[in-house]
Amino acid sequence: MTSSTLPLGGVATVTLDSTATYAVDNNGFTIPSGLSFTGTADVMVGQNLQMTIEPGTLSTTSGPGWGGWGPPQTVSFTTNSVELEPSQVTAMITALNSPDFTLGFNFGPWFAAWPSATANQFSFSAVTTSQTMYVGFSPESFSGLATNDLVSVYGWLFPPATSGGSPQIAAEKVVLRSGGWF
Repeated sequence: MTSSTLPLGGVATVTLDSTATYAVDNNGFTIPSGLSFTGTADVMVGQNLQMTIEPGTLSTTSGPGWGGWGPPQTVSFTTNSVELEPSQVTAMITALNSPDFTLGFNFGPWFAAWPSATANQFSFSAVTTSQTMYVGFSPESFSGLATNDLVSVYGWLFPPATSGGSPQIAAEKVVLRSGGWF
């Protein structure tokens, strides 16, 4: 489904066909062992997903009226294919444990935190491999990372491995955001 089919703020109701398949669009990147995307239990907020709409199952409601005011358009459809696409997370490095590191957020009182987070704090575990690219670091490798660096991590987002754990991102690229700029 393209973004023109579901406008910003729109809601999609997706029915999974009984034969639905799940895959990771890894584009040649080797996903680290232990990270998998095989069913609905692996779907979480923040992931980018691509779904194939089964012919004849797409229905929509009317969108905002004149002037763009009103509730957004909603769609519903049935899919038989769900593919995990890369996402991007930007945060501070709070811990280094080679070959992985932890990204941390402090939302303050304005945002809802991840269900397992406390006191409006949230973290991700970034899982790196020999294929991970580092941009803007000196050296441009894991050894160039430092605690409190603001970074953007581009990769595949997976739910926590354990109850109460942090989501994991298989890091294809880590970019230093010097000066605190996104």
